[in-house]
Amino acid sequence: MALLIGSLRKANDAIQEREARLEFMTAAMPEILFTADTSGQMESLSEKFHDFTGKRIGELSPVGWCDVVHPDDRAATVNDWKTAVSRRPELRRTCRLTDKSGAYRWFQCRAVHIRDKRSHSVRWVGVCADIDDHKRLEDRLAEQTRALSRSNDDLQRFAFSASHDLQEP
Repeated sequence: MALLIGSLRKANDAIQEREARLEFMTAAMPEILFTADTSGQMESLSEKFHDFTGKRIGELSPVGWCDVVHPDDRAATVNDWKTAVSRRPELRRTCRLTDKSGAYRWFQCRAVHIRDKRSHSVRWVGVCADIDDHKRLEDRLAEQTRALSRSNDDLQRFAFSASHDLQEP
């Protein structure tokens, strides 16, 4: 009996150590991590979700996470999530999420469906990475590229006009 209890204690200690390590890694990551059951209902959200939105999982309705999605992105994001849950592929979606002050930031969200050894559905595991700075730089670069293209077009028209005028007697 003492050997069995000793073995159980060692196993329990190992599990607690792994859980502590996992909690530490989760807390150290800048991304929002989440898990959902096989039907798509949120089971857990990392502390980063609370830090960003000011909301805890207990304060959300079963699909309350969509309340933090920008209204222009909400329908497509919810539809993509429902499609992923029903068909079991992975989910990749870029959308804006609101922070606790009401400002929106761009996030790249990805979720994968986890199966056990017998291929039975277990849960969803996902991550939402803040890409707002990257997205804004990308948008600024695209605008500068368009402005440069317009400037080049104007310069080509001017060069054509100047060349034409110089050829006149």
